[in-house]
Amino acid sequence: VIHYPPEEQKHDYHVSDCLIVTLFLKRIIWIEKARAKGHTNLGVYHMGDEKMEHPTDFIPKFDYVLRNYYSKPLQKAYPNVHWVPSGTKSGLGNHQMFTPSTLPLASQRIHLCNFLGSLRSNRQAVLNMLEQRGIRCYTNVNKWEGKGARDPIIYRFALEQSKFTLCPWGNNPETMRLYEALETGSIPVSQKWKDADFDPLVALGPGHPLPVLDTWGQLPVLFDRYKDPAKLDELQAQVVSWWIRRRDAIFTGVRNVIEESFARKYGDSERTTPLQPCQG
Repeated sequence: VIHYPPEEQKHDYHVSDCLIVTLFLKRIIWIEKARAKGHTNLGVYHMGDEKMEHPTDFIPKFDYVLRNYYSKPLQKAYPNVHWVPSGTKSGLGNHQMFTPSTLPLASQRIHLCNFLGSLRSNRQAVLNMLEQRGIRCYTNVNKWEGKGARDPIIYRFALEQSKFTLCPWGNNPETMRLYEALETGSIPVSQKWKDADFDPLVALGPGHPLPVLDTWGQLPVLFDRYKDPAKLDELQAQVVSWWIRRRDAIFTGVRNVIEESFARKYGDSERTTPLQPCQG
């Protein structure tokens, strides 16, 4: 895996058999030169296209493209595009591994819910609704980065002590908050996106147990439904168990995409047995 260097550096250091991670498409202009020099088996992890505004002419030039922000039309147009979740913003402090056995039970957590983040899309309306309905939710409005951003460890503690994590839309219906909640055993609550072709909850599969609202005005009803501690912990257990399987399936899919690219170049003799998602 190669992370792209600063723009002032030369673009001729790339070799074959690489996966490049990039946030800015202007930094992959080297692909033409790389192909001209005969480099092969090149993949890119395309991050940051929250508003679906990036051009797509670069996609056919790569053997495979991994990207955040689900787009069914894009995957239909380009079979070499594969969706992967956006994951966490910058990690969760020293939280190195998702360990279900160490996660606090939802019923034993201090906060009913939380929202920590910047104000985008309909997020202010969600906060207004919480205040109007008298819902006590741990909130902290801050900037995406810089002095106003929360320390990852403090942020993790807030999620670990919240029964539910509210995941209103940002620049895209897919937010990192969804996956951060899953990694800490907090139950993420989302609103159904208007277009299924771009809805990350559709990408996660029809069998997920995550609470999804038509409008945020339904939130009090959801909380009332899970007032019983046993019922709340049962939902949390379902979410955690599902996430273990789904995350493994995503990892397996990415691994197989890369393995298949190597096999196309070097032949089936170099192909490893495709991984299968864990069961149970």
